[in-house]
Amino acid sequence: MLSGVSRLDYFIKEQENSVELWSNARLPFEPKGWLREMRDSLKISLKSLKGSERSMLYAVYASEQKDFCDVENVLLYNVGSGAFSNLCRNGLSLERSFSAPPVIPGHTEKIPHYHCYQVIDVKQDLEHWKKIQTLAHWEDISFPVIQSNSKPHSFWYAMKKGKVHISNNLRKPNFFGIELMINVPYGTRINLAAVVKPLLDGIISSVHVHDGTNISLLSERLSDLIGTDQSTAENMLMDSATAVLGKINMLHPYRQGVQWSPADDLCMTVKILCKNSSTISNTWRVSGELFEIALI
Repeated sequence: MLSGVSRLDYFIKEQENSVELWSNARLPFEPKGWLREMRDSLKISLKSLKGSERSMLYAVYASEQKDFCDVENVLLYNVGSGAFSNLCRNGLSLERSFSAPPVIPGHTEKIPHYHCYQVIDVKQDLEHWKKIQTLAHWEDISFPVIQSNSKPHSFWYAMKKGKVHISNNLRKPNFFGIELMINVPYGTRINLAAVVKPLLDGIISSVHVHDGTNISLLSERLSDLIGTDQSTAENMLMDSATAVLGKINMLHPYRQGVQWSPADDLCMTVKILCKNSSTISNTWRVSGELFEIALI
């Protein structure tokens, strides 16, 4: 059985294990007018999906438009993390596709923006991209508590203190993907949709090197946030040992703090899995891989 919600500017189709959205405009943060109506209708439709103890959320954003956007923002953050709370406790997988969206059933006109959300088995390969080479990988790095109010600086600091292995003979990738395994303390559950943005911002920033802009002010503010001295914060920002994504102006003054700006618009695939610790522990550990990708 399928059902649909439609109006001139968007169309939503529901099936047992999937929700599809076609839209004449990309969903922004804090939408207005019909885009807000679309977002609210999408959230209601997503509530119809049912996760299980063995399932994860798989979501795709497809558009031939190649302008700047972060896949996690379009698919999750701009929708609202609460809509996914029961769908990604075990994991989530996101992809951005540059293919033309499929045609709406029963229609002929082309719609420029398309979302598809599916409840799938945890074991799922990439559909639109293929791995070319590993750029960096790490095992069991100790992380602070991962929760909805976490900030990127705490994850960046954990990565800079941890051991990250870098592959040889690297070139800066046109596009990349990331896969993470989070070892969650026994009995703990998290909504990955609520933490994916700060988690990715912190981890991806850790494999950049800052270009030195406003370094004195930024290192002073950052040192207060991570609880270290200013020289240590500056050295970490300017350390290029693991900078497989190159040198950029990745950190900016923002109000009384900082704002992170890694090149996550080049991240086309994200896969995060959660594994509960088999013993009672308060330790969070993250393993992962960052890799170059190309279109299939």
